[in-house]
Amino acid sequence: MSTYDTIIKALSDERFLVLRDQVRSSKLSWAKGALAAFKDSMAQYDESTDQNFTKIPRSSVRRFCDTTIKIPSYSYADHVKVEKERVAALVLNEASLIQAADAEWEADKDFYASRVSQKIDMYLGKGAEVSLHGLRCNGCLEGYCTAKNGDKEIILETNMKTNYRYGENSANGDLTIYRQMPTIVGGAKGFIPEEVEAAAEKAEKAAKADKKALVAALKIKVNEAEKRKRLVDDLYGYLKYALEHNLGFVPEGHKSTVDGLKAKLGLTSEPPMMTMRVMVKEARQAVKDAKQAVKAAKGA
Repeated sequence: MSTYDTIIKALSDERFLVLRDQVRSSKLSWAKGALAAFKDSMAQYDESTDQNFTKIPRSSVRRFCDTTIKIPSYSYADHVKVEKERVAALVLNEASLIQAADAEWEADKDFYASRVSQKIDMYLGKGAEVSLHGLRCNGCLEGYCTAKNGDKEIILETNMKTNYRYGENSANGDLTIYRQMPTIVGGAKGFIPEEVEAAAEKAEKAAKADKKALVAALKIKVNEAEKRKRLVDDLYGYLKYALEHNLGFVPEGHKSTVDGLKAKLGLTSEPPMMTMRVMVKEARQAVKDAKQAVKAAKGA
């Protein structure tokens, strides 16, 4: 069994169910507070002083609510009044809240097990014995664990936290919310931590160098794709000009240029316009694919 599977199995033990229940309780408490604030803001809204109905805050808690009020279709003039009635009638659906809380608990377990097992495998190798101690759930899993493999043993103290990246630094160019779990290694016995850290640093530098080389190679492909697209667009333009002017042939003034474009594209004759349209489409798609590959490599 892998270190990851060992930790997941341990976290599934009955003694840790109290942590899952804490997640459920926290989720329910948040939903009750959010819904109460939402209802209060809606009740205090006065449409006579502010006609911009979109300024009324929308609460993410609504997806965890059931409504017992059934309202028929209405005119826009009654929109604010009806929406107030609808919000006032919202009640929490605790079953959906518990389902969401359990999904968060599973995500917490996976994140904790992934990070801790990675650290243990780095220091002790595969097959270490792992024991979890003092785990608590303050919005996410925290605590410490011991791991032993032969005569080697370490203690890992873990603390999760949520962090943010904005603008260009974020994965989507706007805002990315992500978890971090700083891990403090102590109580090490049976090996030299400096050697392990040095090996890990060397591997990290090698991975960064490989990533940089891959991105550089993919950027070359982008340049090649863009160059071919320009050639295809130019050839298409000359052939389209001849067609639109019913010439039936490429004008003498354009012939040397067209021959040069065909040679660069590896063409021995002038392709039909239908073929050229396909070539234009394929060239544009090739540029998009090449740029997407660079973006994916940077994000990996």
